[in-house]
Amino acid sequence: MPRSARQPRLHHSRRQGLTTPLVVGALLVAMCGLALILDRMWLEATRLELHTAAEAAALAGARELASDQRLRPDVDGQQLSDDATQSAVFASLANRAAGQPVQIAEADITFSDTAAASTSDAGLATDQASLPDLIRVQAHRTRFRGNPVALFISQLTRQPYGDAVGQAAAKIDAHVIGLRPVSGSAIPALPLAIWKLDPTGQRTDTWQAAIEQRKGRDDYGYDAATGSVTTGGDGLPELTLKSARRDGPVSVANLQLLDIGTHFDEPKLQRQIRTGWLPEDLTNWNGEFRLTTAAKSSDSLTLSGMPYLESGDRDAFDEVVGAARVALIYDSAAAAEHARVQQVQCTRMVAIRVLQVQDQADGSCQMIIQPAVLATRTALVDPAQSAEESTPSLAYVYRLELTR
Repeated sequence: MPRSARQPRLHHSRRQGLTTPLVVGALLVAMCGLALILDRMWLEATRLELHTAAEAAALAGARELASDQRLRPDVDGQQLSDDATQSAVFASLANRAAGQPVQIAEADITFSDTAAASTSDAGLATDQASLPDLIRVQAHRTRFRGNPVALFISQLTRQPYGDAVGQAAAKIDAHVIGLRPVSGSAIPALPLAIWKLDPTGQRTDTWQAAIEQRKGRDDYGYDAATGSVTTGGDGLPELTLKSARRDGPVSVANLQLLDIGTHFDEPKLQRQIRTGWLPEDLTNWNGEFRLTTAAKSSDSLTLSGMPYLESGDRDAFDEVVGAARVALIYDSAAAAEHARVQQVQCTRMVAIRVLQVQDQADGSCQMIIQPAVLATRTALVDPAQSAEESTPSLAYVYRLELTR
């Protein structure tokens, strides 16, 4: 009886010995599979981080391509590329991939050039050939570059490192036909219109005479590194904008403060000057502002305007000194029903930089401005025009966008 009682226990022990290696083998296979999955997820996450870093670098570089240098007669396409490369490299360092800052080499950045274009009206730039308008960026964490991604369980997979690459491209498009807020953000635009030209030819304080024909003075400059206005010329002509005094003739003014959904409410106007146009300002235009259409490039828009600036308006303009902002150009201003309001025929969008705001003894105001180049994701472009080879002769406002 004692022997027979021990036999079942011996038989059970024998079965345990056969099963244990199978369980251990299955666990090893499962662990290897889990290691492969973890490493793959780690590499995919790194690729996503590199792609994000490449996008940030491309956008930073494209913004630098939209430089005021484009408006100078001696514009240097290589210098634009060099400045954009530097901005892209710095922007990449603010991002991390696999726990380390992303470092992009200059060799990882390439550019595409615009078609040769020249202006036919003796404008600011007489030769804009070979100016880059697209930047491509690659971000590497590879064994070939000496910075591969360390994997988690190299003892099991026998793969200590993996490779990951992210890439992106961004461009500036000059075929802008309007403006629309992006994700509820403000459009960097002023409720301001500038007189295009005097039909009599007697006045030179107009956009065409002072800026396009370069007859304006060049007493100030803008230092992008410090964000400050400097004394001394910088190669860009200036225009002095004048408002009318309250009880004086409106004919002396060469500016119009525009009603962009504010009905000339002073707090709203001053908020627009400081921060730009919000989506609610464009309710009357279905949420976007257009001067032209794909069918008619000469379209214009009639807006209500006033050639006066109140003290609060002047203070608001003083707060945006140095910042590039979109403004409108108007051909004519005619009297309206209200004594102080005029019907302003706006025909073009430009970018300007306010350099100085000066109150005058008679209650009017003078602002010194210069042209600028502005790239914004709020700009609308005409796909039909963008697909063509031709490029506008001279652009101040560009659409900034990620592309393939």
